[in-house]
Amino acid sequence: MSYIMTRSEISQLIFRKLEQDKNVKKILLNQNKKSYQIVGLNESAQVSLLGLLCQKQAALLIVSDQLRANALLDNWQALSDLPAYILPARELIFTDVVASSREIELQRCAVLYQWLCGEPCLLIAVASAMADWYPTAWYFQKNSLYFSYGETYDFLAVQTKLEKIGYEKVGQVESAGQFAIRGDLLDIGIAIPGYPTEVQCIRLSFFDNELEDLREFDPDSQRSIRNLTQIQIPPAREWLLDPEQIANLSEKIKQTSKHQMETAYRQGADRDLAEAFMRLGKRDAERVEQGMYFPALDRWFFLLDTEKTSLLKLAQSEQKLIAVDEIGQVQKRLDASQADLYQRISSYLEKAQVVKGTEKIRLTSADAWQGITENGVISFAQIASSDSGISGSEKISFLTKPSDSYRLRENALLDDLQYWNEVQATVIIFAGSETRAQRLDTLAKEQNLTVSIVQDSLGKGFIWHTLDLNVLGTHDVFGTEKKRDRRKKQGITIDFLSDLKPGEYVVHENHGIGIYNGLKTLETGGTRSDYLHISYAGTDQLYISVDQLDQIQKYVSAGGGKPKLSKLDGQSWNKLKNRARESIKKLAVDLIALHAERMQLKGHNFGPDTVWQAQFEEGFPYAETEDQMIAIDEVKADMESDIVMDRLLCGDVGFGKTEIAFRAMFKAALDSKQAVMLVPTTVLAQQHYENFVERVNNFPINVKMLSRFVSAKERNNTLRGLEKGEVDIVIGTHRILSEDVKFADLGLLVIDEEQRFGVNHKESLKARFPQVDVLSMTATPIPRTLHMSISGIRDISFLESGPSDRKSVQTYVMEFDQSVVEEAILREISRGGQVFYLYNYTKKIGKKSQKLREALPGLKIDYGHGQMNERQLEEVVENFLAKKFDVFVCTTIIESGLDMPNVNTIIVEDADRLGLAQLYQIRGRVGRSERQAYAYITYDPNRILNEDATKRLTAIRDFTEIGSGFKIALRDLEVRGAGNLLGAEQHGHMEAIGYELYCKMLAENVRELKGEPEAEQTEFARIELLVDAGIPESYIVSEGQRLDFYLRISRIGHLEDYQDIIDEMIDRYGNLPQEVINLCDIALIRSLGGSFGIERITVVREDLLFYFAEGKFDPQKMVKLIDNPKTKSKLLFSAGVRPYLMLKKGAVNQKNILKQILEIFLIQ
Repeated sequence: MSYIMTRSEISQLIFRKLEQDKNVKKILLNQNKKSYQIVGLNESAQVSLLGLLCQKQAALLIVSDQLRANALLDNWQALSDLPAYILPARELIFTDVVASSREIELQRCAVLYQWLCGEPCLLIAVASAMADWYPTAWYFQKNSLYFSYGETYDFLAVQTKLEKIGYEKVGQVESAGQFAIRGDLLDIGIAIPGYPTEVQCIRLSFFDNELEDLREFDPDSQRSIRNLTQIQIPPAREWLLDPEQIANLSEKIKQTSKHQMETAYRQGADRDLAEAFMRLGKRDAERVEQGMYFPALDRWFFLLDTEKTSLLKLAQSEQKLIAVDEIGQVQKRLDASQADLYQRISSYLEKAQVVKGTEKIRLTSADAWQGITENGVISFAQIASSDSGISGSEKISFLTKPSDSYRLRENALLDDLQYWNEVQATVIIFAGSETRAQRLDTLAKEQNLTVSIVQDSLGKGFIWHTLDLNVLGTHDVFGTEKKRDRRKKQGITIDFLSDLKPGEYVVHENHGIGIYNGLKTLETGGTRSDYLHISYAGTDQLYISVDQLDQIQKYVSAGGGKPKLSKLDGQSWNKLKNRARESIKKLAVDLIALHAERMQLKGHNFGPDTVWQAQFEEGFPYAETEDQMIAIDEVKADMESDIVMDRLLCGDVGFGKTEIAFRAMFKAALDSKQAVMLVPTTVLAQQHYENFVERVNNFPINVKMLSRFVSAKERNNTLRGLEKGEVDIVIGTHRILSEDVKFADLGLLVIDEEQRFGVNHKESLKARFPQVDVLSMTATPIPRTLHMSISGIRDISFLESGPSDRKSVQTYVMEFDQSVVEEAILREISRGGQVFYLYNYTKKIGKKSQKLREALPGLKIDYGHGQMNERQLEEVVENFLAKKFDVFVCTTIIESGLDMPNVNTIIVEDADRLGLAQLYQIRGRVGRSERQAYAYITYDPNRILNEDATKRLTAIRDFTEIGSGFKIALRDLEVRGAGNLLGAEQHGHMEAIGYELYCKMLAENVRELKGEPEAEQTEFARIELLVDAGIPESYIVSEGQRLDFYLRISRIGHLEDYQDIIDEMIDRYGNLPQEVINLCDIALIRSLGGSFGIERITVVREDLLFYFAEGKFDPQKMVKLIDNPKTKSKLLFSAGVRPYLMLKKGAVNQKNILKQILEIFLIQ
């Protein structure tokens, strides 16, 4: 009988079997007392045994490097229910940087805290992390916070402690290591162990000192998502200094730097170098005295007077099981990291950036291993050797072997399963997905086999002969394993007003482009209200009431230029708008005509998915994201209909566009139709070709490539095969566009990186094959606002979920320093990687490359830029991809579509000359593998920066954290994407009137031309009441956030909107002040009054009058109001030229005036 089991059930089944082995029993009996050298287990068997040992206690597993750590973590997550975390080495900084990202430190704090103070877990440490010093467990206990719902806490003391344990106070929490205070609300961003780029946001609401609410909230929407009963807050720094330690450290820095200066003089150093040590010490001592934490504090770490220990000693003191994987490899990596440190220190010492003793920031290899023989340690080795065990350990060999591969050998699998059933062996299969598990379950039941099946993915399984235990991995059975879906949503809603700052440009629909000067509170008619102060051309000024915010948009340029200010006469602005409107109308007419023409064409109806299609799709080694599944369904639905597909697929690199294209191409081939994939470069064609051939290896699909990589003979054979229908799929460059390329029966055209092809190229293809389905793909973000504007006339699918298992890019923003740059390059090359060096000066790039060759004589360095001959540039990129050189000096033309997982360091020179959006894209070129990636964003310290460059540099300094800077960069990218999508003429109009107004006008034109009814305009009543209404600065400090809420409140249309906004404001900012309640009440009254046809609500003496708008009087609605039981006797109707309702004595109690009006309108 077959069983589909949970991971927990499977792990317990495996553990029960292992406990039957006599050697395993011995190890369990002597756990922590005796050391064992275990030989003969592959990764999954090793992890199974370690999982069993961890049932009794938490453990430390030391491995050679990050790749090995990742492989064992994947196995652990399939075979154990207990959590496991990777501990990276500390990132040491010895040179001054303006800013650096803190994800590694925050992640180390989070995983160490979890390991030492949380539930039992496995800590996987890379060899280099063994050489770090660590705080004691007591440090983590005393420098953490614990909150429990309903308990009392000193609110001020909590704030003080958060700052003390390394959390930064900000206006709004967006990243780990931050906290924000708004009244009696406290928000905290906590690092999530195992997920370096993610944050858990916690909101605490106090009543006096009682914690009356504890919630988790979403960092993007800032809304609460679930209630919590308790939470632990770990420290945000590994090392914290108290006042006494600060004073001692400062004094020691001064003494040590003075001693280093004297030593330098004695050794014959020149005066400037010797005194540089003194200057360094004086400056850093002052920083320390001021309580500053700066990255280069690492150079003085050895002087720190605090309790510290090694990782092994820490594990022993906390009774953790210690295990070492391939101890010989660990020792080699440990020695290499030590040599690297000494080399760095030596280099910095020559430049007076460190002092003698700085190298003590890390333990020597001998010190790191000290105490290893004192307790029982488990060492694992595949093959026994002299360096594969701990001194004095007992060697145990297990008779196991990796399981066989059954890929495409179903009969062999069934034979072995039958045999194992006959000998009553235990059989476990890791299917890798729900569908595969169901298929295996059905097969086992049909064959009457007893097998345990689990949906989780495991690479390679194992056969444990003495236990009759047969574990088959996903790779063993299917040839591929489904990696867990560790992706997260990248798409974010960007509020254009929420980041509006004084001095920025805004667009008023009636008055044009002006400069926003901030919110001003003005008193008019006895009440105080907020107004937007806007300056126009000349001395023209305008104050706009916050209830008219829906007419204001932030000016966003599609090209980054400055707009021309409008005059308040209205004429020049109206001319601009009219010109844009005419052009937009023409565009809309063209778009709709194209759409109508396409709808008339009848294409091929592809059939539904087949079994082969399902098998092909299961070969995808990742779990599909929700976005991918939606896009796949949309593409297949298009293909299966008789309307010709013309779909655009948008998504960043690595988000899964290619997989969707592959599935569509395979579907076409199975339906006896040919498919073409057009790509912009030869190198990209080669990558796609190799990947696709590997995927269809076991299917009768003939795939060919057309590019200059292909010989003339092979090219001619491919051309003949396409014409005769013998070639099913062709992947190639512009060569495919040639007239001599003829198809027997083309059914699908895929255009990758479609923004790289000219309009003529794409249109000529569509003209040649008008009835062929077309799928275009782009990595340029297309804004949703534009998508909505052309909704229904252009099919667009969005992929917004990126791989969250990518490591964060460790980013440094710093003055350009040649020695730091050289060291960064050498560090990357020493670990077998490659480097991008971004130098955006085409004329000088050759000289820069030569200078780098002279500085780094052992390295191979080449360069490329956009003005090179296309073939020459392709050749350089191809050589870099083939690892024929180490450093690629290039302009901003770095290939976007290419997968370069070996490039994990990028250096950007003169970053202040680049826009934030450019930097965002450029930095994304590294960090596409499991290795830690680095970005050095540098600027020239000697150049005088203009105002714009200074602003950019300020933004770049904030660029190290994933926060508002990223959102702005993403928005800029999207707007550029809009300009690219619609062409040069429309780009110009977008510049002239601003992006948002452009989209609004385009949407109106499309709706009008499609004959759709005009959206019903919401009528609002005018409120003339002496009531203070607004959002005090004391309630929402951020002006941008206040503006955002003013806009949203002004758009309240129903009671549901009203309640939602009030709930959100209470959630985010605490209890509402009366002015805010009044503001929301007035907004709801304006909307409800308008729905009853009321134009104006005013006070006459002590009475409230409700005037009906001309032509809007509806007797039935009026009767509804009068029959309201709460006001039946008080509400009087007056007919006449201007009918109105009167609430007698309604204005006597000013405090309840809004409540009374709402009671009238909110008829049950």
